[in-house]
Amino acid sequence: MLDKARRLIRAMTPKHPWLPLSDEELLHKAGFWRNDPLTGREGYTLAAGLMLKKPLLELLFGPVFALTDEGWRKLTVRWAAFFIAMAIVNEIVWRNFSTDAWVSFKAFGFLPLTFLFALAQVPLMQRHGEPRQGEGGEPEEEKRA
Repeated sequence: MLDKARRLIRAMTPKHPWLPLSDEELLHKAGFWRNDPLTGREGYTLAAGLMLKKPLLELLFGPVFALTDEGWRKLTVRWAAFFIAMAIVNEIVWRNFSTDAWVSFKAFGFLPLTFLFALAQVPLMQRHGEPRQGEGGEPEEEKRA
């Protein structure tokens, strides 16, 4: 998708300053890569990564979790949907409740909901887990006490 955008930009403006940028830099410049849980931008960022066939969660958590490609894709879809849903809920609470209720929801609602959602992802991560690779390319053996 970004390749098509670059071809279109190149046809219209051959010396456009965005042409030499990497995919990530282009997403930053275009405003598609942001971190703000209250506006759902994480959700849009993760969705943009999926459109580019780059599950961004793998870039962040790949050193910690070993998942299959399908596992990373599913996990990214779920988190993108969660962040977008949380942005919608935030907007509903902000528009329909008092400021005090909204602030309380932001302070005491977002964190527990995020924690519960993260816990709900453990079965998916277990189903799509891969054994860690050791230095020689062999799967690491679990250490037993």
